[in-house]
Amino acid sequence: MFKPEKFQEPDFSKEEFLNAPNAKYIEVEIDGVAPDNYHAMSIYPEYFKVEGKWLGVSESRMDTVPVVREGFIEVLEFRNLKVGDKVIVGRTEDATEGIYLYTDGFNAEDGSFEMFQFRSGRTRETAFSKDYDELAQIMKYERANKGHIVWVLGSSISMDDRTRFNFSQIIKSGYVNAVITGNTMATVDLMKGLKTDNPFVQERASDSRTETLQDYITISKVREKGSIKKSVEDKIVEDGIMKTLVDNNIPFVIA
Repeated sequence: MFKPEKFQEPDFSKEEFLNAPNAKYIEVEIDGVAPDNYHAMSIYPEYFKVEGKWLGVSESRMDTVPVVREGFIEVLEFRNLKVGDKVIVGRTEDATEGIYLYTDGFNAEDGSFEMFQFRSGRTRETAFSKDYDELAQIMKYERANKGHIVWVLGSSISMDDRTRFNFSQIIKSGYVNAVITGNTMATVDLMKGLKTDNPFVQERASDSRTETLQDYITISKVREKGSIKKSVEDKIVEDGIMKTLVDNNIPFVIA
């Protein structure tokens, strides 16, 4: 039976960590502008040596910057940087600059280490089939243990008919507790599910102008009803992701 692995902190008593220098930082001079050679956060846990102590980041986010505070590290989007903020600089991630990127938190016992390297076979965004197998196990575990599975969906999921159908089945199977998406995904999905005699909407778009007009017609039809939920309830949307979300009372946010 699948059980989530426990996260294991790095062993900072090792010599390479003890002998590592403190991370360097440069103060922001213009609001919203990071200094040269700023360190960009990744999807992995990261640690920074400040005044001889390794500090982790509790709430990380990719492509933000780490800022030194009193006793902790805060990550900020570039737009939120203020004059005087101490932004950590350095592009290495092996502790040699007081910056350590940690990828072994869930498999430290085997001693493997797979650090990101530019143009290597696997990047921070690359997914392999093994990742999907693990994701399926995690989803089953979360559903069985009353966890919460939130999906962030791109527009392509509604553009492909098979993917659109399959995700609707995933919703029905109880593996979706909330969805965050953009207006394109929702609009395309609703257009495909729209019950209409308008041949202009029914035909396959052959150019961007036609696609745009189809989108506008779809949005207008939904707005006539007042909401996506009302469109589903009044049966003008016959199938698709948005209908399945409404039918199963799954909350969604459209940006």
